[in-house]
Amino acid sequence: MATGGHVVATDYQGLGTPGVHQYVVGATETHNVLDSVTAAQQLRPVRAGRKVAVPGWSQGGGAGLFVGQDAPAYSPGLDLVGVAAPAPAADLGPQFAGLVPPGPRNDSSESHNAALRINVYRGFLAAYPELRATDVLEPAGIQALEGDGVACIEHFADVIQNNVGDAHQLDALFKPLREVPDTWHQRFHENTPGYVTTVAPVLVMQGTADTVINPHSTEQYIRRACGFSRPVEYTTYEGATHNTIPFEAQQEYLSWIADRFAGSQAPSNC
Repeated sequence: MATGGHVVATDYQGLGTPGVHQYVVGATETHNVLDSVTAAQQLRPVRAGRKVAVPGWSQGGGAGLFVGQDAPAYSPGLDLVGVAAPAPAADLGPQFAGLVPPGPRNDSSESHNAALRINVYRGFLAAYPELRATDVLEPAGIQALEGDGVACIEHFADVIQNNVGDAHQLDALFKPLREVPDTWHQRFHENTPGYVTTVAPVLVMQGTADTVINPHSTEQYIRRACGFSRPVEYTTYEGATHNTIPFEAQQEYLSWIADRFAGSQAPSNC
């Protein structure tokens, strides 16, 4: 989102184009987001300005948090004024290390999260050639990995639910965490934001009834981000789900973004 009323959005590489979508790979998503801004700057008669705010929900929220850390190195000519992230995918490493307490659940959330986990593995396998699928997936998971390449995530989650979720056999897809090599855990850690400072103010909004992005994982990101000197504002929305938080929090993040472009001092409740 750029000044002068211009709005741009990335399609992320591998979505509708050749190659594999590198889901939640921080460097890839940062480049994809910032490339869309650079493209808008070069288009005539658009000529978007240098000031940029990045709003993003879910995967886009996690991408925004990485943009907040990495924008100066990749796009030094941009002036990043803020990142607003409803329900960001922000705590990959700790979750895959089993260090995040369980969050809200419903009848299909475990299968949906298993589908997202396989999607993460597929993206990492594309980004990091040294990784092996057999280190994280059982034979049934390898079969599911192939299906992930041809199905949208909601349909893919339904297939997992029908095949193993209803029978409470989701563990048949994944290697136990204790058997996953350190090479995978290192990549999970690298793609978890908050271990270095953001260069711009951050606003994070989280629904307490979110069964996709665990509220406990968002809280862990906030604790890390608050360890630095940049403003971090965190708001929870009681009863909001993953699908409702972008609407319930809309007034907050739109006003917050407008204030960042206006040059107002960013709030922080660390």
